[in-house]
Amino acid sequence: MRLVAVITLLVFAFCGATALLGARWGARHRRGAKVLRRVLGAVLFAAYVYGVLSQTILGRSQSASHMAQLELFWSYRASLALMEDGLAITSASLLAEIILNVLMFVPLGALLPFALPELFCSRTFMHDVVRVAIVSSACSMAIELAQWRFRLGLFEFDDILNNTAGALIGYATYRAVAWIARKVARHHAEPILLP
Repeated sequence: MRLVAVITLLVFAFCGATALLGARWGARHRRGAKVLRRVLGAVLFAAYVYGVLSQTILGRSQSASHMAQLELFWSYRASLALMEDGLAITSASLLAEIILNVLMFVPLGALLPFALPELFCSRTFMHDVVRVAIVSSACSMAIELAQWRFRLGLFEFDDILNNTAGALIGYATYRAVAWIARKVARHHAEPILLP
């Protein structure tokens, strides 16, 4: 799962670099910056998809049988216990898996506006959030179904929930960076190139 952390850092570096590129190049190189952003976004998105597939499907060996855990929030109950003085961690490895499942889809939420700006860059934030939730849960469901079908892991609703939450965090972060970049660009009277 270290690959997921590296890819997450790359995605946020890409978003920051895009904001800076847009602010620096200004109107003179707008078309060139837009093409560069699209190409870099496509390459980064392809690397991200490969990283996710290698972690969830390609790099796994088959088990003897199909495995599924259909109880919602089972991993939270198994990794955390409510005590009188607060929460106690009962399974650090399971809690780490939950966190990594959230982190694995953060880049998806941040990259969707670059991959499909016509769908994820509307003026209505809530419409975009719903679209991100639908796309990310569908991608996560596809991974979970492939893991179950080919006996490559445990099918869990918790993973779908965690992945979707991660994508929403990534999208919210993208929107925050885009908003800040637009404010900086307006202050310097130069256009911003984020979608």
